[in-house]
Amino acid sequence: MTSRPGLYAMVLMTMLSAWRIQSNLEKVLDQVDRTNNRIEQINTRIGQIEKAFELQVRDVIGEEAPEKFFEINGQRVYLEIDGKPIDQYFRK
Repeated sequence: MTSRPGLYAMVLMTMLSAWRIQSNLEKVLDQVDRTNNRIEQINTRIGQIEKAFELQVRDVIGEEAPEKFFEINGQRVYLEIDGKPIDQYFRK
């Protein structure tokens, strides 16, 4: 059988160990929260980039066929105009 001082020492050591585990767990959970916040920021940025590079197909010039283009920061980068590849509009 354990003496009272020995029992108190074991209880104290158990409490200190539990406190240390709790402290480490809080640090880990804090790191997880920071990581999750960073992941959300990255996902938001990816969504913005995907939207910026979304291929648009609609008739904005003439009336023959729709144009294909990317709109980036308010400027359009055409791939096709009236259904024809953009390189057909320039001399080679």
